[in-house]
Amino acid sequence: MKTIITAFILICTFVTTIYANDNNQHYLQIVLNDGVDISYPPNTGFVLQDESGSAILNPSRLKELKSYTVSKAVTLFVFPTYKSEPDVYEITSGVLYMKPAQYYKKNQQPARLDTYKNMSSNGISLLRKRFFDYDTKTGYDTSLEFSNDVVFYYRDGKAEAWQNGKTLEIEGKYLIKTTAGTLKISYNPTNKEFWYVFEKN
Repeated sequence: MKTIITAFILICTFVTTIYANDNNQHYLQIVLNDGVDISYPPNTGFVLQDESGSAILNPSRLKELKSYTVSKAVTLFVFPTYKSEPDVYEITSGVLYMKPAQYYKKNQQPARLDTYKNMSSNGISLLRKRFFDYDTKTGYDTSLEFSNDVVFYYRDGKAEAWQNGKTLEIEGKYLIKTTAGTLKISYNPTNKEFWYVFEKN
């Protein structure tokens, strides 16, 4: 057991070190063949292992490849900065992407775009919303993407936000500071209800 724990700690250290030394902002996107689509904020470490437990993919390698197709059983460990434990995915088919953060530039349209023209506040509109797994303690995870390039990510009771790859400060539930103003989001994870208001500086 000590050997397993030590090996796992070394993997975490290895992944963190690699990503800390990479100044280019990229984010991990997981697209599974059953329709599941999950993205993590830039600088999130991960390691992909085969059935024998050998590491076959890490952030720097995926950045070189840009995408990696999974065709046999593997285990993906993702290490979000806001959690003490990794997210673990048992994957048999799908694609992993390492995409540059400028993917969210204003002159580009996000993939699988769902528009909400009736929702707008001071010129800021919601471009896409996604809901993920339900947890009895923390409710539904969600990702909200806005026209000012802000991405709000709620997962396991924790919230993060970033804009063009830069992490944004969040106060309370949930005031997000941007250079142009404050994006105020209210989200109820038990029933997926939310609203937002953008106040200019």
